[in-house]
Formats: sequence, structure tokens, C-alpha cells
Amino acid sequence: MSFNSVLFVKAKDSVETYSLSEYGFDIPLSFYILLSGNVRLSKLSVDSKSSALLEADFDTGYDKLFWFLQSCLDMQIIEPDLHESLVKQAHFALDSFYEQKANIYLQIVSNVELIDLDDMEEDDDFGSMILTDIENTLSNLHSVFNQLRDLKRCGNDAEIEQTLLCPWSEK
Repeated sequence: MSFNSVLFVKAKDSVETYSLSEYGFDIPLSFYILLSGNVRLSKLSVDSKSSALLEADFDTGYDKLFWFLQSCLDMQIIEPDLHESLVKQAHFALDSFYEQKANIYLQIVSNVELIDLDDMEEDDDFGSMILTDIENTLSNLHSVFNQLRDLKRCGNDAEIEQTLLCPWSEK
């Protein structure tokens, strides 16, 4: 299935949503980490496209993202200059929403007209599948660290950087 993952944020008392990032054909690890705060299926109405929508508490994901990046530095998975760059980019993209009682949303938009995500059986619901995948990844972060360490041992710094980068939207 072909899809785009769109990450956006909405403050509790705001009617506006703000785009944070969009990524094609995959869901970046940073999106998973940002959704670590009580992730759940969302009822927010965004648009009429076929999509699954998840939401989570923004501040918890924000804290977890910076903890994760610091842990990667502490474990020597990433070099200090890459850590500094990733942290700087994340602060620029996210700081204005911190402590604003915001929620972060992940919208999965199908690029294939043959699959209508809204018509799928509840047991096979794409949103539930992604939700389960996020929960499993977050509960097994030690495995993620081990995989990143293995990449480091093999000299795959470019792949580590690609894994940790988030394509932030321009403000």
C-alpha cells in the first residue's frame, strides 16, 4: 500500500492545526517517539481523504524525543555534531507547542484509490495496526538502540542519520 504520513499539532483551545512534517511511504522513527504520550485513535475531523488518524499528548512525546536523542549520544550511537544538529532542528520545529496543552497527530493518507481505509473491517483497521506498531516499538526501545548500535559497529553512520532525521516542515 502506498501512503503518506503527516504529522501535525493542535493546541487544546485552538481551532488551527500546524503541520510539522510529511513523509512518503513510511513512518519515521521520530514520529513514533513523538506519539509516545498516550497514543490513541483520534476522532478529529481533518479532511475527506481516506486516512487513519492517531493522536497523543504532545509534551510527553516532546520530552521522549529529546531523551531518545540524548540517549543515542550517551551510548555513542551518534556523534556530538549530529546530536547538536538533530536537537537544534527539533527545538526549532517543536518548542512553540511545548506546555501549550497540545496534542500531536499522525495522519496516514492512502495514495491508492483502490483501498478505502474508512471501509476496512474494524479488526483489520489500518489505524489500529499502526497504533499497535507504535506501541510495540515504544515498548521495545532497547531493541531500537541495539539495532542502531549494530549499524554503528558496521560503520553505517549515514543510515543512522537517515533513521533519526525528521523532515520538519518549514515555518
